[in-house]
Amino acid sequence: MATFATGPLELPYFWTSTMPNSPVSKTRPAAAMPPARPLGQTLRPGLMGLLSLVILLLLWQGIAPRYPNVILPPPADVALALARLLGEGQIWPAVGATALHALGGFSLAVLVGGLLGLLAGAQPLLQAALTPICVALLGTPPIAWLVLAMVWFGLGHTNSIFTVAVTVGPMVFTGAVDAMATLNPQWLEVAQVYQLRGRNRFRCLYWPHLMSRLLPVWVAGLGLSWRVAIMSEVLATPNGIGAELNTARANLDTAEVMAWIVITIALVLASDTLLRQGQQRLLPWQQEKASQQRLRRSCATAQSDLSPVRPPADS
Repeated sequence: MATFATGPLELPYFWTSTMPNSPVSKTRPAAAMPPARPLGQTLRPGLMGLLSLVILLLLWQGIAPRYPNVILPPPADVALALARLLGEGQIWPAVGATALHALGGFSLAVLVGGLLGLLAGAQPLLQAALTPICVALLGTPPIAWLVLAMVWFGLGHTNSIFTVAVTVGPMVFTGAVDAMATLNPQWLEVAQVYQLRGRNRFRCLYWPHLMSRLLPVWVAGLGLSWRVAIMSEVLATPNGIGAELNTARANLDTAEVMAWIVITIALVLASDTLLRQGQQRLLPWQQEKASQQRLRRSCATAQSDLSPVRPPADS
């Protein structure tokens, strides 16, 4: 515990494992390894997800015969359409084009929106100048940017990348401004006391704090990027998953439409999982802290269960 003019200050949790050769790492115990989770607790979320998927497929199979295939095809027809697309080699070129649009626009949003957000968070005047523009961009629907991009760039990859970037950029900007605004100024005083400068200060203070704030924003922004990219492809791009969806709709092939929807869901889930695994690797102290908090709650519950119950006092 470090004491300043403002009172006691609890040092950042991640400093116990990131600050090199400092009194903090010597006076505070090293972060314990998180306890291993029982096998049942590890498998339970996966089993519940599998069970919900099975229930959804059974409901789908039970409802589908009541409607024609053009309205609601059965799961077997969708599986056959998916296998046909995979066998004909149509999936990978479309996935590659959509990934180019989504990831290209997302990268531009992170680069431009993140950099401007960090600068605005550090400079109040710049924040006051850029915040109204950000609010206006957030309030504009993506379809409006797509129409404007069609006028500016025509039909092609550029309009999809532009639409994704201008839609996700304000979200990243807002997250970056919030990350800078929530940085405790007393932590900077601690860094000054321990003479952390340059690379060490960035690695021990700025990097953990910024990543803990920005990674959840990036996860949400990447999911939005996939949706906006596919929407733009439906209307203004001759290739990609959205273009294939539009072709299947024109042919009244609902099974193929739903097969492309399944592929889209798989892409979003895969990208979300990769980012969350990256978050766990980049921010290991969050997992340790959560494990220790669960352990404390379990110990407190066990202690309360073992505490003797006192009989009521005689009146």
